[in-house]
Amino acid sequence: MVTLVALARTLLLLAILAAALYLLKPVHAAEAGSSTPQPSWSVILGYSVTRLAWNTSSDHLLVGTSGGAVLLDRSGHKVWGLLPKEPVYDVAFSPDGRLVAVAAGRIWHYVYVLDAATGREAARIFSIWGDLASVCWVSTGFLVAGESGRPRLHLYKLVQGPTGSLEPRSLAVISLGDGDYGGVASIACIPGKEQVVVGMRNGYIALVSLISGKPVWVSPSLGGQLAGMALGGDVVAAAVIDKSHGVSRLYLLSLARGEVMASYSVETLITSIAVTGNYLIAGDLGGDLYLFQYGRGGLELVDIDRVSLAVHPRVVMSTLGFITVSAGRATGASCRRLPSRTQRSPHSL
Repeated sequence: MVTLVALARTLLLLAILAAALYLLKPVHAAEAGSSTPQPSWSVILGYSVTRLAWNTSSDHLLVGTSGGAVLLDRSGHKVWGLLPKEPVYDVAFSPDGRLVAVAAGRIWHYVYVLDAATGREAARIFSIWGDLASVCWVSTGFLVAGESGRPRLHLYKLVQGPTGSLEPRSLAVISLGDGDYGGVASIACIPGKEQVVVGMRNGYIALVSLISGKPVWVSPSLGGQLAGMALGGDVVAAAVIDKSHGVSRLYLLSLARGEVMASYSVETLITSIAVTGNYLIAGDLGGDLYLFQYGRGGLELVDIDRVSLAVHPRVVMSTLGFITVSAGRATGASCRRLPSRTQRSPHSL
């Protein structure tokens, strides 16, 4: 009887330990060279990863989680975090790398502007019209935020206040129409242009002029819920999912005209996408990476790579040619170098 009680206690302790290890989700980096690369560094976050952004000027990784944002250097060392201590919906570095924008909140959604070096709050943006859940920098000092519930954008300028602190000033509110677009899911700013590409939750993509405050074009419905969007040279890549049938469809659209140039269906649920050169990378719900090449012949599936133990992967490209894949609810993130053939300049279709 004593032996059985001792055994039961041991099993209970093991179960508690396993649960604790599951909740502590590491972010880890891995070297290239195998289909399931081994981690070269790791850091425990303890929260599910939601968004990623790479600082192109200093090689820092900004990780948005369900408990706040964390800044990591290229060696995986934590610079600061978790700030703010709220669920994060989007993250972005300013073009000069000195500031970060973090869309976060529980009941109310804010855009927090933080000092990239220290994590100190420099400004906070709030809209009484709707929750701000996506953000990008048009240029240093100017940023665009999107409402999660409606297809509407807010343009802000950060100015120096009397005390030397940054103060946000609303410059414009841009409505993209009353159609069945859904709220704004993703915003991508085009370097050097006063235009942004907006991905809407119900599967529409739009190119919007910040000067006229009107769409240059709006794509036809892509037939599903938007799961990811990325810019690549003169194309826009988008992924939409159909949860009821467990399928996804990847699209390439012309950045100039919004026309659908190519598409590809996969029998899995894509969670995010990234573009480098003339390659498109997509991560799926089960932790697989799909590598596509695109050209005049459309989208061609080149390879499928298993990310060890990862699910719900998020994908972002760095200036070093690394792909970062993070698990939303399991193992964190891994960094690996892509094949050299993907390091070309953006391909013109």
